[in-house]
Amino acid sequence: MLKIRQSGYWVGRPSPLARRYCHAQAILSDGSHQTLYYQVTEHSGFLGLSWGVDACLQGLDRWRVFDGNCRRVRPQY
Repeated sequence: MLKIRQSGYWVGRPSPLARRYCHAQAILSDGSHQTLYYQVTEHSGFLGLSWGVDACLQGLDRWRVFDGNCRRVRPQY
């Protein structure tokens, strides 16, 4: 991964859990570069005992699990 950046940090919006939003450039096995968006959430792991991570490669979310354009793992301003 290249150019790793934090794009947002929220506590209390929309839930009391801390959320850190980041993005980076991922280099795929075919040599192409894609934007990777990810969200790290406090206490959202197994039984709420650890951190949880959700990630989405822009343009490669075929079933739109993270909404259009990876919107669910990007900060909502």
